[in-house]
Amino acid sequence: MPLTPFHLGPGAACKAIVPAHFSFMLFGFSQLVIDVESAYNLLLNRYPVHTFLHSYLGASVILVPVVLAGRPLSQFALRLWNRFTAQAPNNLLFIQPTISWPAAAAGAVVGVYSHVLLDSIMHADMRPLAPFSALNPLLGWIGMPALHLACTAAGILGGAWLYFRRRIARRA
Repeated sequence: MPLTPFHLGPGAACKAIVPAHFSFMLFGFSQLVIDVESAYNLLLNRYPVHTFLHSYLGASVILVPVVLAGRPLSQFALRLWNRFTAQAPNNLLFIQPTISWPAAAAGAVVGVYSHVLLDSIMHADMRPLAPFSALNPLLGWIGMPALHLACTAAGILGGAWLYFRRRIARRA
């Protein structure tokens, strides 16, 4: 299924580990861009659903455009978010709207390659090494319930760590 929230879990964990050096917005944007391909293929009833952008070569091709387009779009979205949530004093929902180029690049790099990696484990139509190989050596490496649980746990733990870090910083 395109646009799955499970992909976001590892991104939340990365943001929690290196918050100033990783853009969760660019991570999420990269997920969306890649899954536009599979949504398009599903709408047209095409098989395979996961094609060029779901390969490491395809992910590499879109990496720079994702960073160049995603950084200003993400900063705009964050400014809007802050405008709508800035009503309360000491607002825990405020997010710094400036994304550095290195943080944008890190979010996009982790985003595109983790997307291909995770989809390679669970989708039989994936050819992550195309056009060099039609093999998918990761297919079924982990069962789908375990994969979903790992992604969900990463998201919950990452989100909790970010929340508590922000609460502690606000008290100091």
